[in-house]
Amino acid sequence: MTNLINQVFNTELTYNSVFVEAYEKERKEALGEYFGGVSAGFYAGIKNGVYDVPSNYEEATGKAHKSTVEAMKAFLKTAKNKEEYVELIGLPLGKN
Repeated sequence: MTNLINQVFNTELTYNSVFVEAYEKERKEALGEYFGGVSAGFYAGIKNGVYDVPSNYEEATGKAHKSTVEAMKAFLKTAKNKEEYVELIGLPLGKN
């Protein structure tokens, strides 16, 4: 995912895996007990593969699912300008 983000948004992000407990502590400090716990729960689920399930998106919507890169590019187009993008995503844009 990090490589795809870097490709689409021309960034140089890196991914550093952390233990769920450390992530939960940091998120609770930043977001409070409830939202930090929710965020940590999603993180734990992702790390444990609970969201790796077959998709019925095409059956449900009647159209093919966009690739991750296509979805990111569509998101980028929703920002009216680069400044709005930076505000939306919280990351600086590289040179495109």
